[in-house]
Amino acid sequence: MCPTVVIHEPAFESGGNLRRTRYISGEFPRTISGSELNSQLLGFWSSTSKEETPVMRFILYYRIIEYASHHYLDEAVRRSITRILSSPNVRDKLPSVVEEITDIISVKKNDDIPKFKGIVNKCVDKSLVWREIQANRAFFLKETKFDGGFSVKALISDAETEAAFCQKGLDHFCDLLRKIRNALSHGRDQETGGVISPTTKNFDLLRPWVHLIGTAAGEVVLYKDAA
Repeated sequence: MCPTVVIHEPAFESGGNLRRTRYISGEFPRTISGSELNSQLLGFWSSTSKEETPVMRFILYYRIIEYASHHYLDEAVRRSITRILSSPNVRDKLPSVVEEITDIISVKKNDDIPKFKGIVNKCVDKSLVWREIQANRAFFLKETKFDGGFSVKALISDAETEAAFCQKGLDHFCDLLRKIRNALSHGRDQETGGVISPTTKNFDLLRPWVHLIGTAAGEVVLYKDAA
């Protein structure tokens, strides 16, 4: 038999137990109103519970938001299309109307980043994200530096309040999620050349981010059709 060499990873200071809110409303609801949800999103959601590694769970949660954002139209596009269709003689100029709407949508169809941000800002309760950030506030106040050279900036500042966080929206949150996802999916971050190595330390650092993106993804599954 060939000898086996066990290479131990360097010791690191763990972030400790991840704190999280068990029930969104504070307690388990006495009455639950059911509704039909998108089967594809539910498939992604249920598969996250089968994944043990935070890497795959993060990617699956990201795919939920990405899938939901595919057909998202921002308010400006909605207003433009509504205005066109509200014309009293819309039937008389149907060919040009179809062409005009097609042009509006085609400009936006490849604009994935704004659509991702749009669906998150529409569906996700910003106060809920803030509450989950506060559960691990010390972690999100600092830059996350992964083994392999990749890092993401702090999510919040020390003086930031809930009101300020909610007012500015979730664009910064989305940007950091996208950077982590790219580093996990592409192997190397295109901007910095950094990597998220498959180490125990990196798995530990990913867990708070997995919880946050899971919170956002859950909101998207529930409220996508309301966006």
